[in-house]
Amino acid sequence: MTIPKQLKIGGILVDVKFVDDEDINKDCGEANFKTNTIKISNRLNGNNLELTLLHEMIHHIDPAMSESRVELYSRALYQALKDNNFI
Repeated sequence: MTIPKQLKIGGILVDVKFVDDEDINKDCGEANFKTNTIKISNRLNGNNLELTLLHEMIHHIDPAMSESRVELYSRALYQALKDNNFI
């Protein structure tokens, strides 16, 4: 999967940036609503990269959603997309 440099989420353009781990406050990725940015660790690849992007996109869709719920939805949706050959 090719990761775009910019996504449109809910009508808002969101920049996708690959950064060093020191530039992320979380494990693998970070959603910033003030700057409309998703940061992803540049050490990720394959399934972990795709899952992290989907996870951060869900944060942008619903910023109020709990981390555990975002994790649940991102993993379930990612698996469904994978199993049905969408990604």
